[in-house]
Amino acid sequence: MKKLVSLAFLPLVSFSGGSFALEALPDEALSAMTGQAGVTIELDTFVTLDALTYTDTDTGGAVQIGGVVIGGGAIGGGPGDSRLDNLKIEIDVSAEGNLVLHHESIDMIGMLNGSNGTDFGLHVDYVDVLGMNGVSTLASDINIAGVIGPGDLIVFNDNANGFINTQNYFEIKNGSLNIDVMGVGVSNLRIFQDDNPFTSATYTDKDGVEVSKWTDWTTDVQVDVDGNGTFDVSAAQYAADNGNDQMVFSAITVGTASSADGLVSDALYFRSDSAVLDMSMNVGIGNASQNNLGYIELQNIDITGTEMIVYGH
Repeated sequence: MKKLVSLAFLPLVSFSGGSFALEALPDEALSAMTGQAGVTIELDTFVTLDALTYTDTDTGGAVQIGGVVIGGGAIGGGPGDSRLDNLKIEIDVSAEGNLVLHHESIDMIGMLNGSNGTDFGLHVDYVDVLGMNGVSTLASDINIAGVIGPGDLIVFNDNANGFINTQNYFEIKNGSLNIDVMGVGVSNLRIFQDDNPFTSATYTDKDGVEVSKWTDWTTDVQVDVDGNGTFDVSAAQYAADNGNDQMVFSAITVGTASSADGLVSDALYFRSDSAVLDMSMNVGIGNASQNNLGYIELQNIDITGTEMIVYGH
């Protein structure tokens, strides 16, 4: 990223005794200001939303999602507190003009050993359908809690429309919901990967090319285990040794494409470049139960290569 243009010609305005004088910034301060590249944001947030409503303008029917809360793991019934924090976002622009938003935990060691990850939580009161017949509830009391590992969102400059690629590590540690329209309840939902995703350094992109993950955890990233300033253990090994190696790695490409019949151009294009996960849950049917049917586990669900094109009609 190019450095900021020098600010040496700008004065420092200071206020004193009701009057103000102009003072030049010292060279050391100017050097610190102009010598930085990129922007870092440390995030601590808690978000609520009363309702989000989508209305079909042709029919007047609508879908409404209500009582949305986004925060820390406690919001979704998982570990952590109620705030989404311990999250650092770095923003850079490459020489090619690619916009790179990288995120990771402020406490990276805590994230890797499972003691202080970036926990997140989502709660939704209800998902309703509305129309001339009234209101029906599709799902209710939705809770999702988990942890976020490191990742990137890159807006590529391809000298045309561009496209977006995301790479992320994550794990859903606890989830539950009622699917009211089916009389089904789900509890103890987990989404994870027991084949350590940190040991693989590449994935295949939308063009069939092997590309590096966010970074090669197996060789490139080292951690300072004892805090003495010596980075001597690979992050992948550290995560495995400390039992926090069950994150899912996913890579997604988003851009534009034409519909299959060619009648719609610049439709939303979505492709799962890499996504292999395990899932487990308790399921119940009838009497608002979330577990009377039993326990279900699905291993290595592979949706890599899945494509969608979305447009209005």
